[in-house]
Parts: sequence; C-alpha cells; structure tokens
Amino acid sequence: MGNYNGFQVSDENMMIPSENGSSYSTTLTLKQGFYNYKYAVVHPDGRIDYGFVAGNNWQTENEYTVLAYFREIGGRYDRLIGKGSANSRNITN
Repeated sequence: MGNYNGFQVSDENMMIPSENGSSYSTTLTLKQGFYNYKYAVVHPDGRIDYGFVAGNNWQTENEYTVLAYFREIGGRYDRLIGKGSANSRNITN
C-alpha cells in the first residue's frame, strides 16, 4: 500500500507468494514518479500490522535541525533567517 492508492488495503496491491513460498510479488502499473509505500500484513481478524515485515522502531531517537532561508526579490543569495531543532522524544501529535 502506498500514496499511489491512499494507503488503502486492496486486492489490486496484494502480494502473492511464489510457487515455492520463498518470496512475495505483485505487479502495479504506475506513472513515472516518486511513490511512498509500506509493507503491511492483514491478519485474519482484519487487523493491519505495519510492523510485521520491517519491524517497528518507535523507540529510535532522532534529532532534527531546520534552517529557514530567505531570498529577496532580485536577490542573488539566500540569507539564513532562522534555525530550529527538535528531538523525536519531544515531538507529539
């Protein structure tokens, strides 16, 4: 599932096991471009598990730095006008 279909589970993007069961594959017709996607498993009870294939690293800590630049109309360079930082431990929804 991915941004190509609104991250919806559907028969069109279901992966099928190979004959010997060693791998899964599917075929999708997509326009050229960049696509975000993720693997997920749908359990028999209908629950979608996003961490089953790739794992879940929610405890990983990340440090983010944001630099904001401004270029005046007709300007020939960008000027740093702000800097911010955040840690994933302090970010909440």
